[in-house]
Amino acid sequence: MTEPPPGRWANSRALGPGGIPLRPLAAGDIISGSFTLIRQNPAATFGLTGSILATLAAGFLIIFVVAANTAGGVLLLAVPLILAGLALQAGGLAATAGRGFLGRRLGIGDAIRQSRAGWVLLTLVVLALGCGVIWIPLIALLQGWGVIPAVLLTAWLAVMTSLAIPVVVLERRGPFAAVGRSWRLVLGSFWRVFGIYFLMYLITSVISFVLSLPVSFANGMISGLGAGNKAWTSAGVVFLAIGEIVITGLIATIELGVVVLVYADLRMRKEGMDLVLRQAVHGWPLTGDEFATTGFTSAYTGGAYAGGAYTGGAYTGAAYTGGAYTGGAYTGGAYTGGAYTGEAHTGGAVPGGHDRVPSDWPA
Repeated sequence: MTEPPPGRWANSRALGPGGIPLRPLAAGDIISGSFTLIRQNPAATFGLTGSILATLAAGFLIIFVVAANTAGGVLLLAVPLILAGLALQAGGLAATAGRGFLGRRLGIGDAIRQSRAGWVLLTLVVLALGCGVIWIPLIALLQGWGVIPAVLLTAWLAVMTSLAIPVVVLERRGPFAAVGRSWRLVLGSFWRVFGIYFLMYLITSVISFVLSLPVSFANGMISGLGAGNKAWTSAGVVFLAIGEIVITGLIATIELGVVVLVYADLRMRKEGMDLVLRQAVHGWPLTGDEFATTGFTSAYTGGAYAGGAYTGGAYTGAAYTGGAYTGGAYTGGAYTGGAYTGEAHTGGAVPGGHDRVPSDWPA
């Protein structure tokens, strides 16, 4: 295999503008990449989540106080408050993580404006209705035994549609189009994506447990010191609530970062988006809209890249402008015999780059 010349992208392990490699990612890259996104922009990741959760907590407190002194039906106001907060949090984090991957840093205000919270909320409703379609018939037909197949089908559906929120926010699609897009991206990679999510769950569970220990211990100390004193008891409750907000905010931020990076990884694996991003970054800084504006956003329909090869004459003419790929196009119209056999591209080598599937890329 011809080695690329020295430079920013001299090897496939080189970091992109967001501190994450612009190549198909291994599970470790995705998990660590989520922490990288938080570290590079804590205000719009952890800060956004913490702000939303704090606002929700204050809203709940007001609703409960009002309900205690009036009618209990006021508690129903908590439902739209929860849904709005969840949609804003998910959309804002998806926007922040997606653009952070491309090297663009958003503030909290920008993250909220780009969250597409209304569309995210509609998407969550569509997914919830899908779960209802699974659970209601199974429980009605099998009663208690229906829980087992319902849980399994829900887990499968959750993985297959897990990328709907990033698609809604980063590609600016509607709920049904986003669900279909997520399905096509995950199709054929279910067990790999499931394994990444399971690993994420184990890691976040450990983090949550470790962080909860000092919070619970401090709350117990405060309550013990002021036993029978309402002021000390209230202080303990407030401290515990703040601690839970911090922990929940951190966990939610990590999980959304992982989902966005799984989305980016599948686009690079199935649509060659890493080639587009590498080409673009040589000429000018990435705008942050590449997920929505690249020609690959609707290219993969389930058969466009058959057998892993670019069949049917993809990249014809002078698709990659700027001279990155000499010879104007890959001769023959398509990559015959499979994608990049590992030696050289017919019709001319690729200066400033390397073969599409180098040996050190993760499986």
